[in-house]
Amino acid sequence: DLYMPVMSGRVFLEVRQREREAEWTSVPVVVLSAANEKLGLVAEGHLRKPVELDDLLQVVETFCGETALTADEGAQRMTVLK
Repeated sequence: DLYMPVMSGRVFLEVRQREREAEWTSVPVVVLSAANEKLGLVAEGHLRKPVELDDLLQVVETFCGETALTADEGAQRMTVLK
């Protein structure tokens, strides 16, 4: 979420973007938030709260299906979810 305490999603995405060489940054990130704003930061997907179960399952399948995808591959397959 973009507005979590301690480290917000926005801060997390900023750190992830700066630390691109770190191994953990290859893990896909999907933002789940009620905020209706453009991130301006890199995330592989975005779901708006309240999330529809079918949309969430599509995202999970995209990034964690039988043939796991890299963040880039998943982002390319990702459909725009509203």
